[in-house]
Amino acid sequence: MLAISDIKLRYRRSRIGQFWLTLSMAITILALAFVYSAIFQIALNIYLPIIAYSLIVWGLIAGVCNEAATVFIEAEGYIRSSPLAKSVYVYRMLLRNFIVFLHNLLIGVVVVLIFGPVPNVNLLYILPALCLTMITGVWVALILGTLSARFRDLPPIVASLVQIAFFLSPIMWTSSQLRGRFQILVDWNPFAAFLNIMRDPMLGNPPNGTAWALAFFVTIAGSLLALAFFSRFRSRISFYV
Repeated sequence: MLAISDIKLRYRRSRIGQFWLTLSMAITILALAFVYSAIFQIALNIYLPIIAYSLIVWGLIAGVCNEAATVFIEAEGYIRSSPLAKSVYVYRMLLRNFIVFLHNLLIGVVVVLIFGPVPNVNLLYILPALCLTMITGVWVALILGTLSARFRDLPPIVASLVQIAFFLSPIMWTSSQLRGRFQILVDWNPFAAFLNIMRDPMLGNPPNGTAWALAFFVTIAGSLLALAFFSRFRSRISFYV
């Protein structure tokens, strides 16, 4: 209810409501696809599906990371007046971003109908990939949200790091364009790992073993770290905010 209310309040009294999310994403995809397909000398019908699914998935990843840093700060009123578990605000933030992701997936449906690729059995990998991404979002929000409530300079730092990660991840460019030692930008980049495990099924590509291994490691290691960290500091969040 809190997540849905957030979406409605953001676009209340607007004629097309939350579908502004989809429209703005579609315009961005079209503009970047025309420009960068010309720069990279890649046919538009090949490049547009790649950048479309990349930006749709990145919208979810970046949204979760940025809002994870402010998840408890934004819920200050609830935290001070309600005995709800602190994790409720994390789930609220995740569901809000998931709803936005579902809206943007409508663009992916249009892309499939016009440009392809035709969905195949690899599309099923999107379910475990989404689960890993959401679980990672939980532990990222528990840690970043707590630290940001204490250190208010952290949210803009996180936003800057996410912006840098955008350029270092294969969103505007493809892994095949890298050579030699620069391949590390993909192989050891956790942002690229989660991008790949979610984007590849949409493009009909088989699973990338390296990306899945890194995503599993980040999810498990981060969850264990967050369990120990949040157990110790969650009682202090009410004082931090």
